Amino acid sequence: HRDLHSFPTRRSSDLGEELLGEALYLGAESCRRLDDPAGAVKRARRLLRDLPQHERGPRARLVIGECSLLANRANDAIAPLEQFLRDHDASKDSVAKDAVARADAARANLWLGKARLAQRQYQRAERCFATVTELSNGTLAAEAQFRLGESRAQRNDLNGAADAFLKLPVLYADATWVRRGLLQAGRTYQKLKQPDKARRFFDELVADHKGSEEAKTAQTQQIGRASCRERV
Repeated sequence: HRDLHSFPTRRSSDLGEELLGEALYLGAESCRRLDDPAGAVKRARRLLRDLPQHERGPRARLVIGECSLLANRANDAIAPLEQFLRDHDASKDSVAKDAVARADAARANLWLGKARLAQRQYQRAERCFATVTELSNGTLAAEAQFRLGESRAQRNDLNGAADAFLKLPVLYADATWVRRGLLQAGRTYQKLKQPDKARRFFDELVADHKGSEEAKTAQTQQIGRASCRERV
């Protein structure tokens, strides 16, 4: 009789832990959306500490990685993102066929790449960005392509950076990252002392993305350079 009476108690405890874990995870996600990365990390870490076997545990690591980076703590972002990817191998057949799992793997690689980039680990960052473009063809991939250009520019591979930026409007339809890529392509060609190529990308921004902040910046740079030529 003792075992029969204790069974409902164990089930109630399990249910309580499940609900607590869900509440902590949703609280972390809410903090992230409310621009409170520290609060998100706090809740996600508590979930992992108190309920390490909870099904939300892997995604809590993803939140910790992203929000640590948002809080300018790139070093704290790397370990949870790496652990998430170890537990979430997108090369496995079961994962590769799952669109949600592939998106999660792309998201983790993007943030891991950004954390590596913040620490000037350029080659490791670029491998992460390349993986994102293999797993996704949408916004995540477009941002990864842009970050690839940023990484190359930071290690002074300007030709490689220009190549990455100019591929954005060719490979992706995401307007935000296309605009940013065009602007950086123009700026990179300016640094390479190729003003005609730079002007081509600035002209494309002004013509095709009129009214955007990037188009306004491109137009300002064109006017500034024209003024310099007149003074010369």
